[in-house]
Amino acid sequence: MNLKKEYKDFIKKTALKIEILDIDNNLTKEKCIDIYKLFQEIYADVESCPTLNINDINHIILNYNKNDNDVQLLKKFIKIKNLYLIKRIIKSQQWQTFISKLNSEIDIGDPKLNKAKTDYLVSKGVYRLLNSTVDLFMGCWEIAEFKDDKIKKLEIIEPDHFDFLKSYLNNKLKNKSNKK
Repeated sequence: MNLKKEYKDFIKKTALKIEILDIDNNLTKEKCIDIYKLFQEIYADVESCPTLNINDINHIILNYNKNDNDVQLLKKFIKIKNLYLIKRIIKSQQWQTFISKLNSEIDIGDPKLNKAKTDYLVSKGVYRLLNSTVDLFMGCWEIAEFKDDKIKKLEIIEPDHFDFLKSYLNNKLKNKSNKK
């Protein structure tokens, strides 16, 4: 896959901004906040660009395999940003309430297994779900809504996400009951 000129230009411009942050060294909380702020700038650039969209960026991040330092830097930047957001989500005050509510809403189809599910297992499933988004440009935006670097809302609405959690819980609970 070769990159179109406008994609190359965007990646080069973005990589120059990322290089200033020096993401390879000393990842502090302050630097992660700066990474998130820069991401918001980059997102605004993508939104205002008539020849590039988020799907294009995801395609580049996920599928561009040529040895290009700028693309590699963008991939690393996105991963760090997403891991930082996941950490923020899990450590937020809303996390436990969100997990408990989700636990009560999920019906995995087996009354015996439904009784056995716990907030702990649900939180592990949601954590795995969040981690499945670390390589995507927008990350976990379908689950967590941020405003001004604060978590505004945590919610699972995508049917695929519910299916993932149900499958995860079913597998864990069945394996647990088979070990007895």
